[in-house]
Amino acid sequence: MRQLIEAGHIYIAQPPLYRIRRKKRDEYVESDQQLTAILLELGAEEARVVDANGQEVLQGRKMLSLLKLVARYEEIERRMRRKGVDPAEYLKMPDKRGRFPHYMLVLLEGTRLVTRRFAYDEADLRTQTARLEKETGRQLELFDDGSTEKAADGGPVVKLVELYFAPELGRLVQGLQKHGFAVSALLHNENPILHLSDGDRTRPIHSLVELLEAVREVGRKGINMQPYKGVGEMNPQPLWEATINPETRKLVQVVLEDAYLADRIFSILMGDDVAERRRFIEDNALNVQNLDI
Repeated sequence: MRQLIEAGHIYIAQPPLYRIRRKKRDEYVESDQQLTAILLELGAEEARVVDANGQEVLQGRKMLSLLKLVARYEEIERRMRRKGVDPAEYLKMPDKRGRFPHYMLVLLEGTRLVTRRFAYDEADLRTQTARLEKETGRQLELFDDGSTEKAADGGPVVKLVELYFAPELGRLVQGLQKHGFAVSALLHNENPILHLSDGDRTRPIHSLVELLEAVREVGRKGINMQPYKGVGEMNPQPLWEATINPETRKLVQVVLEDAYLADRIFSILMGDDVAERRRFIEDNALNVQNLDI
């Protein structure tokens, strides 16, 4: 099998996640990102975004461009929460250069959270670590996020969490500013920032995230959407059209990028060492992106 993979002869048919039916035409969708793009295009055709005076402020490509940015933020927000970061707090942290913190220090006593500190770069990280050491009166050892190690003397533990999404969020906020929106527009505002008109209905919009969902909702009208968890849920005809037919199917080539790592993970997940598998799951539970139960 390995020789076949290394020679590039092994392919896997890629089944769709959804089938969308509109105007008696079926379309197969391979990812949630593709689904969002389709729904936004459909919604943008029908919806009008107006200000408090009823003047149209977003339409066509301009609206789609903005909503694509907000959809990217939605993905970043999920990553924030997996890292234990509160979006409402973090979005208020850009420095004068528009940078968001790249590191988070989490001080724990046992399982109790004592405090959290954010740092923008490695120099700031050293400064924040020194401040924590001064406040606690002891030299602190930094442990990687997800580590289950404990301090040798049983004292407080500092987890170092690297926030890889920080640079992307900074660029995204710059994009929002080009559209005339501040970063605060991503968060819920007490007063409406826009209004969405869909036919005879007009609703207040309190954040750009709410606008994104509202336009998606408009896009869902008039379509029938069938989700698939795998080929076992597909009827013969859509299975042929989307996965088997050589003219329309999509194949993904199997490549062996890191043989040692692949073998290691396979052994952990499928091997006989239950304790090692449990540790792996506990350490990586918050990083999972696709979970099928």
